[in-house]
Amino acid sequence: MAGQFRITNIEWLRVIAMVAIVLMHIDACYTYTLLPATRFAVPFFFMVTGYFIGDQSKKKDWKKYIIHALLLLLGAITSWLVCDMTLRAVNPLSRTIFAEILAYI
Repeated sequence: MAGQFRITNIEWLRVIAMVAIVLMHIDACYTYTLLPATRFAVPFFFMVTGYFIGDQSKKKDWKKYIIHALLLLLGAITSWLVCDMTLRAVNPLSRTIFAEILAYI
């Protein structure tokens, strides 16, 4: 990544946010005890990432960037749905993630 501008201290804050996001997801499956302490993580991660994306010193091709981000999102959603449908096929009596979300709401 030659020529890429990074600030190490901000990157470490982003790593802390990543760990907090993982802890939030692990805790949500079990006890919800860490959930209030980790709620900062997702917005903070996006703000720090936006700081680096929003660097105006270089001309960026935003159309290419948005298409790339949408393709990544589509891939993530597709893999999540495949895993969910596979788990439902293996154990039809289990609640799927969709049922969990609806029960939580």
